[in-house]
Amino acid sequence: MAKKKINIILLIIVIGLWGSVTYRFAKPYFIANDIGTIAKSAPTYSDTKMPFKDTFEMKTIQRDPFLNRLVNNPTVSKVKYPLKTGSPILKKEPTVKKPVPFIEYYGYIKSGSGQGKELIMIKNNGVLFKLKLGEEREGLKVLKIFKDSVQFSFNKEKYFVRKK
Repeated sequence: MAKKKINIILLIIVIGLWGSVTYRFAKPYFIANDIGTIAKSAPTYSDTKMPFKDTFEMKTIQRDPFLNRLVNNPTVSKVKYPLKTGSPILKKEPTVKKPVPFIEYYGYIKSGSGQGKELIMIKNNGVLFKLKLGEEREGLKVLKIFKDSVQFSFNKEKYFVRKK
């Protein structure tokens, strides 16, 4: 009979413990928080005046945090360097290069007399030209002529243009 009473008391204690654990776990899911009362009871900070500083001053650290000893701040001394005398450096003015003209290559015509003279047809900025090998016009000089392209120089630079 005594054993039965102890078992009943222990069962009531275990049920009570597990009930409190379950209650604490399930409480946030079933009880709604009243947000309206929390917001109304929160203090407002608009009435308090806070000082506004847009700058601050950092003080020098007197103690080294890693070595745990005082630091001796060395003083900065200004060193005067002697002036260099000599000829002034002249600056070159930058040269402005002409932009490469828009060129369209339309092909070439070989002379029928077998002299090897070839005549090419190009369009430079909307104007049609007929040029021979080695001829120069408006800064364009024909260097080499191929079936599908032509090599020319402009401002001492070489360019290739493919047939249109």
